[in-house]
Amino acid sequence: MTETLQPVVVSLPGPSRYFAFTVYELVPATAPRKALVRVRLAPDAPVSMIKNGDRDGFLDERAAVVTGITREGNGGVVTLELGADDSREGWRYRQQRLAPGAPFVFGHERYLAGGSVESVALLDSPEAPK
Repeated sequence: MTETLQPVVVSLPGPSRYFAFTVYELVPATAPRKALVRVRLAPDAPVSMIKNGDRDGFLDERAAVVTGITREGNGGVVTLELGADDSREGWRYRQQRLAPGAPFVFGHERYLAGGSVESVALLDSPEAPK
């Protein structure tokens, strides 16, 4: 599916002891762009478990939300609305490239599903600096 990045542990000195923090992800300081991403699910994806409105476990504006699902035989296509970040390599979602043909994985508390990106459509314009 996709590689899993290992968390990084950072220790900072305090008044009487060190404090350890686990960093799972760094995101850009700029707001993400809303995007609709169509993902062709892999044959082994749990298609029957995916429902409209499912949201991944992230709490910020980058979270992926299922806005549509088309079941086809033992596969299907899912449409996700998510926050995409611009990078040197193009648009990304949680370290995953958003480009047709790129592998893509998303999850919910009930399942982990993957496949490949079919299309990406940006929905809004970047916000003006605040």
